[in-house]
Amino acid sequence: MEIGFEGNRFLVKFDLTLGYQVGSATEWQELVAFLDAMTVERMQKLLARLSEKTGRDWVLPTGPAPE
Repeated sequence: MEIGFEGNRFLVKFDLTLGYQVGSATEWQELVAFLDAMTVERMQKLLARLSEKTGRDWVLPTGPAPE
């Protein structure tokens, strides 16, 4: 995790490497989608609380995933 400061806000960046197995159970797609959505939702709530406590914006980068 990397936290930067730009202007009047904190920028939070995560580096995460995931491996996957080709030919895995089809249920894994549903699990991965669920974990992704849950992680984003929890991080947004945490950053909103940090913004409220510090009086500065805390944001995650948005846009398409890097290749």
